[in-house]
Amino acid sequence: MSPDALHRNDVRTLLIEPQRIFIPSLWSTLEQAGLRVEQAIATLDYAEIVRVQPQCVFFDIDFSDGEPLELIRVIRMLLPIARIAVYTSTQTPAAWQRACRYAGGNAVFSKSAEERELIEGVRALVQSGDYMDWRIVQSG
Repeated sequence: MSPDALHRNDVRTLLIEPQRIFIPSLWSTLEQAGLRVEQAIATLDYAEIVRVQPQCVFFDIDFSDGEPLELIRVIRMLLPIARIAVYTSTQTPAAWQRACRYAGGNAVFSKSAEERELIEGVRALVQSGDYMDWRIVQSG
């Protein structure tokens, strides 16, 4: 992904957020960060992933239907070059959050992050392909 893609909102993104109440604010934050959110879905829908072919998946892993690490592995198989961002609470042990990355995720974001931090982290993810929230790094 080119760094210029962020400035043009050219990074096709799929938001997976089971808690509908949070979709508008997450959608807005991701677009402020330079992503183009194509769709928000409540659960992992493989047909939708194949249809949208997102370059980035922003996934609230805490309320997923299924074993989270396996879901990340499947997304990685379907989208081998996409950026996969996991959004999770900081109450989850840091070791589990690192396991998300080993399963194929590129980034782990804390739900405790302020909007400004999410925006900076998403930009870092798109430009470098990697991001780990500082709260997660410190807790491990």
